[in-house]
Amino acid sequence: MKNAFSQALKEADAERLRQDRLRALQSMYLLTLEMTRACAKEDTDRLTELLDQRQRLMERVDALSARLQAGGGAEYSEAEAARLRDLYGKLEEADAYVRRAAQEKLDEYSAVMREARKMKQGMRAYICNVRQVDGMYFDSRK
Repeated sequence: MKNAFSQALKEADAERLRQDRLRALQSMYLLTLEMTRACAKEDTDRLTELLDQRQRLMERVDALSARLQAGGGAEYSEAEAARLRDLYGKLEEADAYVRRAAQEKLDEYSAVMREARKMKQGMRAYICNVRQVDGMYFDSRK
């Protein structure tokens, strides 16, 4: 009787952990969608804030996954597994958009920095700021 009760408690705890993990993944998806909106608006402050929140959620999901693995309750029903696959697909798609937008901005800023460096080097060609030491040279061969 005691063993059956402990088994039921373990299964209930595993179910709660699975549901918590699913909710955390759904929250992560919503944050990723918000990140796509911030990228479209080029709101870097908001994007940074959302990235920090998402990182905390990822750490929470990892911790829940580790607890599920340790407790042996990582088996999902077919419906839950389908929901997880769908959610992971949506997450990857939204994340790919954010990565592409960030890479495009990085490329744009890199091009601007390269152009500024070229302009600076071009301006140096016309400015003589090399100090020469005073002195004389004696040619002893003559």
